[in-house]
Amino acid sequence: MSLKICLLVSILICSSFAQASLRPSVRAFNPPVYKQCDAQWRNVILGFGPQTLCQAGCLVTSVTSLAAALGVKIDGKVPIPSTMNNWLKNHGGFVQSVLFVWDSVRPLGVEFIGFAKGSVQIGQYWAQGKYIVLNVNNGGHYVLLTGIVASGYTVMDPASPGKTIYGFNEVVQAGVYNWRK
Repeated sequence: MSLKICLLVSILICSSFAQASLRPSVRAFNPPVYKQCDAQWRNVILGFGPQTLCQAGCLVTSVTSLAAALGVKIDGKVPIPSTMNNWLKNHGGFVQSVLFVWDSVRPLGVEFIGFAKGSVQIGQYWAQGKYIVLNVNNGGHYVLLTGIVASGYTVMDPASPGKTIYGFNEVVQAGVYNWRK
């Protein structure tokens, strides 16, 4: 009989924890809104090419927004996508011309932890104060997580015109970062 009670209590605790991680967050994160097709950098070649930031720079733009929000400076200035792109080119930020190296921003204090899958794990990392770049649109686009609401994730979407919320089921995976102040 006591084994059944222990099992029932364990299930209730796990269920409560999973539901808590999906509750709307009160954490405020307001990064700068950078658009990958902004006229200032739209034609900059992403990494070592051939595509431009406008064509394929959603991940670099999202990471740049995260770094800027955290107070990172490159050459004494808040980074914008073009300066981050140049910094990444000079610091091992790309492989095979344009593939982003997730941990390449570690020297800037933005430490890549790994990938999260599923809304429970993403919610847990968010509740721990981590910063998250979501992979959406069936794996074809990246956005920066800014909050969790009942209907999904609020985001800084670097695409123009972009969206502000993606449903929990629209996320393929998520890159998780920690800020080393």
